[in-house]
Amino acid sequence: MAPLTINPVQQRAERVARHLQEARADVLIAGSATAIAYVAGVNIRPFTAPGTLLVLEASGTLRLLASEADRTAVEHSGYQGNADYWPIGDVGGSGRQAVLAMYLGTFGAGSRVALEGEATQVHGPALAAILSQAESVDAAPILDAAARIKDDEELRLLREAANLADIAYTAVVDRMTPELRAYEIVRNVDRSLRSAGGGDAWSPLEHSAGVTRASHFPKNSLVTLLGRVPETGVLDPGQPLPFALYPLSRLYTGAAGTTIVFEQPSASLKSAADALSAATEAAIAAVAPGVRADEVYAAYKRGLQGAVAPERLDPVIGYSVGTGVGRPLLSAGSNDVLEPGMALSIRTAANLDGGPGIAFQSTVLVTGSGHERLNIVPQRLIHLY
Repeated sequence: MAPLTINPVQQRAERVARHLQEARADVLIAGSATAIAYVAGVNIRPFTAPGTLLVLEASGTLRLLASEADRTAVEHSGYQGNADYWPIGDVGGSGRQAVLAMYLGTFGAGSRVALEGEATQVHGPALAAILSQAESVDAAPILDAAARIKDDEELRLLREAANLADIAYTAVVDRMTPELRAYEIVRNVDRSLRSAGGGDAWSPLEHSAGVTRASHFPKNSLVTLLGRVPETGVLDPGQPLPFALYPLSRLYTGAAGTTIVFEQPSASLKSAADALSAATEAAIAAVAPGVRADEVYAAYKRGLQGAVAPERLDPVIGYSVGTGVGRPLLSAGSNDVLEPGMALSIRTAANLDGGPGIAFQSTVLVTGSGHERLNIVPQRLIHLY
């Protein structure tokens, strides 16, 4: 008899359903790309119509509700659960309202509904009307608890995604010249990623936790470039160029970044960059099971040695990662305790006068004995002159 094939996506949906039961909730309604990729194994980022919803009942029953415009995308995604669709060009949303009511209307008085904030961005009034008698709770803690510890398959996918990010990082550095426009840089990186088996990307702006100062994320771009003129994509060779890359590998996120200079940096810029690089390394070195998140942040601050004023630093240096960016984890006020199987994107940044500043980014796994660094590219200022 052939061994049973275990579906890792189904396992993750069952994991979320167990956490739903522990929270005494009857159903989870989610709309973010991160949650839908995690629970259903579907990437909604390139979908035509906004508002795709995931509905997971505590019993484990899973359903996607989406526009008819995205039916083909769902059917070709490998998704194995239930699905229903509202009409293309739904005037007034009456068809969409009917589809939502069909599957959510049973959750009335006495029901407890875990609702993700992203689900209300498109469907807020409709959901409020349909679920008016139900008790609503925040879905974020349930999703966070389920995704907190990565299983072996998730760790494998995160390693693949980090490798793609390293390939893209190298493509940027190897081919970067100051006369390039942003779209030319993106095209170079896109070619490298597709050759390596990638080609899709996520954006740190999908979730408020991932928003950083002065971010410029060109639509459908594979590279976040700071320090460019947004209208033309022209680079300023007199300014440092921080960049970051966020490729997807089978729905799991990679993240890597650094800062390039095209001219000899000033003494103050070099001092700040060296200090931030050392502090980034100190933070990574401090990651280990049983360590509190604020202790990692304290190691980061010690590594800075006062070289950068506190008000110029991003207050959060680490986020959970998986199928997208998760909640902030590494900060001065966090008492989260690191556990084996956690995945962290460590991103340090400093805002400097008269320019876009400097930033470094890497991905780290917490292991049973310490940590595993997934990105092998350097976290230091890259000199291209």
